[in-house]
Amino acid sequence: MDCRVPKKVIYWTGIYSPEVEAVSKEIQLLQANFGGTIYGISSQDFLRFSYKKKYFVHFNRPYRFATKLVPWFERKHDVSHIFHSFNNSYFLNTLNTKPIILTGATGGEILSPEKYQHISFLVAESQTDYDKLITAGHSPSKVKLIYPCADLPKADRTAVTCGQPGKFTVIFASSPFDCNYFEARGVHLLLKTALIMPEVDFYLLWRDWPRTVTEIKRLLGKENGYPNVHLVNENITNISTWYQKGHCVVAPFCTAELSKPCPNSVLEGLSLGKPALVSTKVGIAKLIRDTGSGITFAPRPSALANSIRELSAGYKSYAANCVPTANKHFSRESFIKSYQKLYDQALA
Repeated sequence: MDCRVPKKVIYWTGIYSPEVEAVSKEIQLLQANFGGTIYGISSQDFLRFSYKKKYFVHFNRPYRFATKLVPWFERKHDVSHIFHSFNNSYFLNTLNTKPIILTGATGGEILSPEKYQHISFLVAESQTDYDKLITAGHSPSKVKLIYPCADLPKADRTAVTCGQPGKFTVIFASSPFDCNYFEARGVHLLLKTALIMPEVDFYLLWRDWPRTVTEIKRLLGKENGYPNVHLVNENITNISTWYQKGHCVVAPFCTAELSKPCPNSVLEGLSLGKPALVSTKVGIAKLIRDTGSGITFAPRPSALANSIRELSAGYKSYAANCVPTANKHFSRESFIKSYQKLYDQALA
């Protein structure tokens, strides 16, 4: 693709682990097309950087680093692109000299318009967040809706068929990196549902987050009785091999504030023909419902259980809508073109 944007974009984010983390994958894809540098603040790494791959990550405290490091990096680039929550003060309060694009990739509280006066564009990754921004008084000319993409290799997209024999299997691939996020991501809701649906298998694809692996293993201890819940504790590089084992992907989020509005696991599942089960707290819930590519449910165990039964009963109909939905709304080409246009406008 011919990208006209100068290679002077800097991407500001949190944890940067493109091998396993969804937001990092989006940033890496943009960097591959437009060049630039990635600056991350992490709760995992003290200091990690690569001159060749052009990224720099440091521990999220002490925050006094921001007053020295952020302005230095900002001066060396033409456009700042924040990939974080809509209320991330670390970057919002420090960046101020170059055009800024803020993508609310992890949702977050919508601030008042005066808090974003120095922001060129606000990008929502779901219709729900877009509507919230407009309702909060932000100008429609400043607010854009750009969905992330299901960026799986083409070879992987043909490897999965719709529906597998045997027990109905649900895949959860939104593991939190902090134990405080368990409730928000619906981990407890999912386990409660597993208890009342022993006839269904649940696979938890759990990244090797040091802070949460111990806790999820404790919750799944034999004394708690979850014979139908299977923990896959590894940093999976080829996610499609695990989607082959399942019928659907679930995003049982209980709150929108601490969860991605457009979960990449759901998009990847759709691109492989796997319907989605998403709670009403997920930003793209309405899109999933309207396209018939899955089922939405209130974040309660009984409601999730009923949605699994409904999906199982009409599985072929839902599965047939998945790939067309992914191709229309979550394509790599649309993602790149949308941001190329936005960078051009910001530079202008």
